Amino acid sequence: MSAHSFSFYSADLMPSDPKVWITDDEHFHLSRVLRMGTGDTVRITNGLGLIVTAEIDNVGAKRTTARVSKVEANLPEPVPLVLALGMLPRTHMDGALTQCVEAGITGFIPVVAERCHAKRVTEGRDERWTRVAIAAMKQSGRGWLPHIEPAVDVKDLVARFASFATVVLADADASTGPDAIGTPVATLGIVGPEAGFTDFERLRIKDGGARAVRLSAQRLRAETAALALVSMLAVGRPAV
Repeated sequence: MSAHSFSFYSADLMPSDPKVWITDDEHFHLSRVLRMGTGDTVRITNGLGLIVTAEIDNVGAKRTTARVSKVEANLPEPVPLVLALGMLPRTHMDGALTQCVEAGITGFIPVVAERCHAKRVTEGRDERWTRVAIAAMKQSGRGWLPHIEPAVDVKDLVARFASFATVVLADADASTGPDAIGTPVATLGIVGPEAGFTDFERLRIKDGGARAVRLSAQRLRAETAALALVSMLAVGRPAV
């Protein structure tokens, strides 16, 4: 066993549990892909802030049983940092979500905009995005699993602005960059699709109260812009 401890997700894990069960896809990855066994050490999170170290007792046919040896962290609920991203082709969307989960988002809202190549969410896509978010959470050692929201159009997105203390729109035509980081507040960051928002959509978003910021002097891909915006907004926030 190397010094690296692999991370796994168990939604039912509680702080007082002496044992934890790893099932379904997580069990398959542990037993068939990593071929871990009795005595190996793993990190496990419930996606709600709790991270424990555990030692595997038994790898069965359908589940793995592990004995909790230490509570590593029980992180408080983070201040919201939500990314709203225009729908991108599948691999680009998955990549953007992966990187932004690693960078610190607490929620993800797919946006169906006029210039999106993908105009609808296909069946099973929400479940796929949740799996992508779980994988990124484990990879980055996070304790909180970001919530994947249903897709919305721009009108419905603007209607949700009141839930946030600040709303920031990535806009290549903006004259200013992000403000200096202060005390973290509930924040919504918005990035358009590959071809950008239409002029009408941008106006609607700004009229709704979003502040437009320029991320770079260069032209950025949508997934690059998403990561750049989230990274800027995440500065100064505690680990999640």
